[in-house]
Amino acid sequence: MKLIGYPIDQRLSHPTVAELSFHLSVLRRDHAIQLDMLNGPWLAGGSLVRMLWTGNFPGQESDLDIFLPKEDERKPERNRSKYSDLWNDPTSDVPHVRGLTDVRGENDYTYQLIHTTATGIKEILETFDLTISQFATDGNLIIGSEEAWMDLSRGEFRKTEAHGHRATEHRIEKYKTMGLNFINPIEEIIPDDDLPF
Repeated sequence: MKLIGYPIDQRLSHPTVAELSFHLSVLRRDHAIQLDMLNGPWLAGGSLVRMLWTGNFPGQESDLDIFLPKEDERKPERNRSKYSDLWNDPTSDVPHVRGLTDVRGENDYTYQLIHTTATGIKEILETFDLTISQFATDGNLIIGSEEAWMDLSRGEFRKTEAHGHRATEHRIEKYKTMGLNFINPIEEIIPDDDLPF
């Protein structure tokens, strides 16, 4: 997987960057979580898709997924996630995930701490089931797979070779309701000469 990165303010609007910065400061202050692109933790997945695609920060109906690296000492609290009913045991079919913990921030916003056995963000993004979710940030830099950036520029997404998670169909529907077009089956991606990067 080839990763491409940009300064976050080149990809997100100023109000969205300001809202993200606020939430990252809450994580630092209340939960001692400082994001770091090289060593983790990382914010990754669906909330970044919403920010990149719609230009808006996700509301309280969503959450921020914070991936904690293998070295993180926090203990996971299984079944303390709002996804416990959807996945039953979310750790059983997702590589590197060893537990989930939801923590609350200001305004009752949910931060989902995803405890992993991964040591790097590339290792985590390679396990994501949909191209469009292969984005991560530390609040300064936003990175994504080459396929994720291409699909985002086209307003489409597809399954990756890592697909097969029980929640994949749920996520497909979520992204379709955002106005993204699901392309199935996995197709060879042919780069456009006019991509914005």
